[in-house]
Amino acid sequence: MKILTLIIKQIYFDQILNGTKTQEFREIKPTTEKKYVDRTGIKPKPIHYDAIRLYVGYNSNRDTALVKVQDASINYSVSEITYKLGKILETTLGEKVSVINDNGISKLKSVPRGKLLYRTKKLY
Repeated sequence: MKILTLIIKQIYFDQILNGTKTQEFREIKPTTEKKYVDRTGIKPKPIHYDAIRLYVGYNSNRDTALVKVQDASINYSVSEITYKLGKILETTLGEKVSVINDNGISKLKSVPRGKLLYRTKKLY
C-alpha cells in the first residue's frame, strides 16, 4: 500500500474524523511537486496513493489517522491537488486508539505508544 504523509491542524483533523471534511487540498510547489505529480507521461497526473497518513502537528504524542484516498485531481490553474477522502482505516488519539469494528462501532482503548494500531481487515 502506498501512503502519503501529511501534517494538518487539529481543527481539520477533527473535521475529517467527523466526516464534515471530505477533501484535502495541497498547493503544488516546486519543492513538493515530486511528492504529488507524476510527469512521466504527456500530461502531468496525480501520483496514485492508496491512503493518507494524517498527523496533527509535530509533537511525538500527536493524533494520527490513516484515511483511504478515493480519488485525486489536479487544478492546474491554481497549482493545487485535491484528494477525495474515503473510509478512516485507523486513528490514534494521543495515547488512545479508536477501534472501529465491522458494525461501525468505535471504542477507545489505551495502548502503549509505538504499538501496532488497529487496522481494518480489508482496506478497500
